[in-house]
Amino acid sequence: DKETSRGLQQLLDYDCDDVEDIFCLMFEHVYRDSFGNQKTVELKPGGSDIPVTSDNKEEYVLLYVQWLLVDSIKEQYDAFDAGFMQVMESSSIMHVLRPDELELLVVGSRDLDFSGLENATEYEGGYDADSPCVVN
Repeated sequence: DKETSRGLQQLLDYDCDDVEDIFCLMFEHVYRDSFGNQKTVELKPGGSDIPVTSDNKEEYVLLYVQWLLVDSIKEQYDAFDAGFMQVMESSSIMHVLRPDELELLVVGSRDLDFSGLENATEYEGGYDADSPCVVN
């Protein structure tokens, strides 16, 4: 998010030697999980006891970004990868798709045409465009 990006950039841009006193960071990240529980993850072994200083701030940013973009979603990505490969590995389609076509297959279109979807929708089972479960 923009706030995290801005904060990390401010840390990197800070030129004084009092990084430890100003930013008060350790090599750890505190966050809330999906259930609202506070969790702490060390970005490197013993990270809860290692202060971020002007000498190691670049390492901190690299480890933080690594955790944010890779490590924090490893379990979900591994499950996705296993399922995707189970379906696609034996398929010859993997050898003919360009990267942008594969992205479209996995992610879908970035341009959503809700008006077109509404116009093409055929309701069944007693539902119509004004049914509460459709409107809400």
